[in-house]
Amino acid sequence: MNLLKTAVAATALVALASTPLVASASALPAVATSAPSSKATTAVSHHRIAKAGSYDVHVVVNTRAGQRTNWPKGTVRVKIGKVSRLVNTGDRGRAHLSTILRLKAGTLTIDVRSSRAKPAITVTLSRLQHHKAPSTKASTGSSGSTGAVGPVVAPVPVVAPVAVQAPLVASFAPDGAPILALPNGFSPIVNYSNPVKDYEFDGTSLPADFTASANNSHGAHATMYQPSAVTMTGTSVALTATPQASDGFPYTSGYISTQGQYSFNYGLIDYRAKMPAGQGLWSGLWLDQPDASNPWGEIDVQEMLLNNTNTIYGSAHGWAPSDWGETQSTTMADDATQGYHDYQLAWQPGLLTWAVDGIAYAQYDESQAVAHGYPWVFDDGTGFYIIASLTVGAADEWPGAPNATTTFPATMQVQSIKLWQ
Repeated sequence: MNLLKTAVAATALVALASTPLVASASALPAVATSAPSSKATTAVSHHRIAKAGSYDVHVVVNTRAGQRTNWPKGTVRVKIGKVSRLVNTGDRGRAHLSTILRLKAGTLTIDVRSSRAKPAITVTLSRLQHHKAPSTKASTGSSGSTGAVGPVVAPVPVVAPVAVQAPLVASFAPDGAPILALPNGFSPIVNYSNPVKDYEFDGTSLPADFTASANNSHGAHATMYQPSAVTMTGTSVALTATPQASDGFPYTSGYISTQGQYSFNYGLIDYRAKMPAGQGLWSGLWLDQPDASNPWGEIDVQEMLLNNTNTIYGSAHGWAPSDWGETQSTTMADDATQGYHDYQLAWQPGLLTWAVDGIAYAQYDESQAVAHGYPWVFDDGTGFYIIASLTVGAADEWPGAPNATTTFPATMQVQSIKLWQ
């Protein structure tokens, strides 16, 4: 949730260990692979596919993150699974690519390479109820401009059927600790079951260890966090975003953390929360180390761009001694605004596992980072503190700015945060 450096920006990363993706009858034309530029940067997004079927895949690439002027234009290479496409980003530094893919349960990897700026990716998948002829559409941020269309190629062959895993279900240890259900291909994890922290936001004030501070965490472009935007409802803590100017920023919202009071290493953390909806709103349930730490890591347990209240993002970042990141996503069966959900992370030495409602959807481990020359900053023992925040984006940030459809005030509610070790 580092707002100064777009949360999904990443340099070349490896795919998650999970069931392979199969794409069939994809209308994305193949593009010859060229030698990567020494200046190229890559953002990688891994989206968990819970159920096989035909999907409408929509990818938005933003190469202007963190920049207010001089948005670079040119082309980016977008790879969706095994197929690739060159897309023109236009004069607004943004490109869209849509296609219909036949996908197996597993992980869909979207890889974007840019030679001009560090790109960010937003992925939206919609499962089609009926078969639809495959198609591919590309567009850019420029009015009337589109990406170059390559030659049509034969469909990618469908791989022979493999054993299908039974539907995963959440389970609990005798003391109530969640036991995360793992899809096929995931590494075994530690089942943390010793209760360490149980922060229940059901009182008249924040639990011990938590504070609501006035800050502009990590350089948010449009939001100033203020204690006045944090209120207790009797059953939750409400972080409320409003179009009220504060300290030169056009929006005010809420941010709570345990910084300076409590940090931890390893365990299973569970945020139980309910989301608002709206273009430009950006939720964050995350773990961080103090700015300018070295090493300095950040783990985003849950982020949502709340114009889409079904897609969850989780990520890991190393900000020092080098800048790198890895992100992944999944689609929830339920709308995150319709009730409370449990957003979870199992953090053990050398391995991070993300889950929602007890079902794991992504993993990232030390060997994957080290293989690409990235220092694994999550095992240094100095501890990470706990944060929950609701941000209103600017036009040059990952969620974009609010528009006429965005309803204010907008409130994210956190009911509890629990930790087992």
